[in-house]
Amino acid sequence: MAFPRKVKVLNTTYTVSWPETPEEEAFIETSWGKTQFPTQRILLHRKQLDDQLCESVLHEVIHTCLFQTTLGTDQEFADKYEEQLVYSLTPILLRVLRDNPKLAEYLLS
Repeated sequence: MAFPRKVKVLNTTYTVSWPETPEEEAFIETSWGKTQFPTQRILLHRKQLDDQLCESVLHEVIHTCLFQTTLGTDQEFADKYEEQLVYSLTPILLRVLRDNPKLAEYLLS
């Protein structure tokens, strides 16, 4: 299944795509995905398998959710804890949703 090309987080819509320029390729070079908040883009590294790609999309979406909170303006939190929190939470949340389709259906209704 193809990843969504747009993700709306509150009033902000992010475009989800592969890097399109050499600068974007360099920006994402050492990551599976990165979010560019000023341009509202989520960039995904091309060389990942579907399962990793799914985790990368969710990982970046969690970053965008945190950005919409007061934590998004807390540079100390971002520097010390954000990546560890998102990295730890992503596979657990994805597994909970996959293992509990009725929960996902309920939450989306």
